[in-house]
Amino acid sequence: MVSTGWCNAVGGILGLEAQILDICSSAKKNTQCLILVGAIEGYLEKVRTTIQDHRSYLKE
Repeated sequence: MVSTGWCNAVGGILGLEAQILDICSSAKKNTQCLILVGAIEGYLEKVRTTIQDHRSYLKE
């Protein structure tokens, strides 16, 4: 059974994707888009590392 926390995390990531597309769809906001994408890439790298560190736990 998937916990509410995992569902909220996935929902948050999907919502974030929509916000990225919204911000990056405007050429006038290109600088904001680059800053946002850079920050998100760094954050997602941390998330990926955390998931890898806990992979054995996630497989249970």
